[in-house]
Amino acid sequence: MPVQLLQQPEIDAGMSPESGKKRSEYCDKETPGLYLEARAGSASNTYYLRYKNADKKTCHHYLGRTSDITLTQAREMATDLKAKIAGGYNPKADTPVAEGAITYSRYMKEYYLAHAKNHKRSWEADKRMFEQRLDKEFGCLPLDQLTRTMISRFHTGLKESGLAAATANRFLALIRHSLNLAMDWEMLEKNPASKVKMFREPVEDKVLTPEELKRLLAFLVKKKTNVAYLARLLLSTGARVQEALKAQWSDINLDRHLWVIPQTNSKSKKTRSVPLNDAAITILKELPTFGKGGYLFVGADGKTRLAWPGQVWCRYRRSEEVNLPNLRLHDLRHAYASTLAASGVSLYQIQHLLGHASPVMTQRYAHLVTDNLLEASNHAANAINQAMAANGG
Repeated sequence: MPVQLLQQPEIDAGMSPESGKKRSEYCDKETPGLYLEARAGSASNTYYLRYKNADKKTCHHYLGRTSDITLTQAREMATDLKAKIAGGYNPKADTPVAEGAITYSRYMKEYYLAHAKNHKRSWEADKRMFEQRLDKEFGCLPLDQLTRTMISRFHTGLKESGLAAATANRFLALIRHSLNLAMDWEMLEKNPASKVKMFREPVEDKVLTPEELKRLLAFLVKKKTNVAYLARLLLSTGARVQEALKAQWSDINLDRHLWVIPQTNSKSKKTRSVPLNDAAITILKELPTFGKGGYLFVGADGKTRLAWPGQVWCRYRRSEEVNLPNLRLHDLRHAYASTLAASGVSLYQIQHLLGHASPVMTQRYAHLVTDNLLEASNHAANAINQAMAANGG
């Protein structure tokens, strides 16, 4: 980002983004932290103050449009605000809210989440994402003061902080969906997140090598924690993470080696049966809840189901023993399917074992089945060649 002494004549003439860019920030040399944001196609530019909050996180505070305030006024506002921040003032928390205006935090708690709880299976994931990051970032802002720039910066910041593109996109998708509903309910005139672009996500799933799988299992068997048991069960059954977290002992029939996933817990909204192999049966019998009923995986109170174990899993995968920093819990389902395909199990069987409603999703394992068929074909070719050689062919 260019640092220069901003000049009023240049601003009045209309500063444009740098060549080849749609957006540029021009930092003022006279007032550190103050910058002018220039966007391609915009009728006027915008002044912002960049500052660090109490958590040392970089924040951006809107000062005004270049068409509404002068450079001198922007410098005075930035200097005054910096002095207040140094004294402990929090611009975001102290943003004045007009009487009767609804903040994003209140909207999410009283309207969106209340609606999602009755209409969306993954509403708890939405609640967790809101509490983890969205409430802190946007909660105190009036609903109609959220801007495309704020949301875009937040989205980009998630990826820059080390989160995967897919994870950052899930946060953006939640913001976009929540604001679409606000429009449907006539609480908002337009959705500022509608034109914020998603990051491109890699479509390839992590395929564990035999050595990686061996290393991971050795670690999980040694750990003997709820999260370790959960990961082992996913590897042994190919179940979805939420299916396992919501599973109860009443769903399990050890005698018949069968796990019945009710439609309320199934992504397809249909009851499905998962055969329990010997490895899965062994894991289930090792669980601390074995013989007690209730949920298979419980939290610290021993009764409520285990919450999403993202932080614990993150530590596990990044540990020196595992050293698979990009391995998601969901990848364990793919590892199970890849093992089936490489073992000669048909795509039809894999589809039903994974609970895919359509064979399209199962096609990602087709190359593994083809490789297995080629190996089988080569066995036949070798036998034929040997027979021909024995007969002098």
